[in-house]
Amino acid sequence: MTLLQLLPSVSALPHAEKVQLMQWLADQLAKDEGISPIVAGDEYPIWSPYDSYEAAADLSVFLESEKEASGK
Repeated sequence: MTLLQLLPSVSALPHAEKVQLMQWLADQLAKDEGISPIVAGDEYPIWSPYDSYEAAADLSVFLESEKEASGK
């Protein structure tokens, strides 16, 4: 079945089923790319600059060296 043959059937679907179809397609694309889908309730670590004192110190040293190199 081609996409052109499929589109009228998809258009006739109720809104909720269109949303389910989009979710299914997104999951399939993610699987094809080897990407794990986001699962509700799971925890995912994210990086935050909050309490990153070492990074702040490194940035301060870098900015100071740039300031000295430019002669300001």
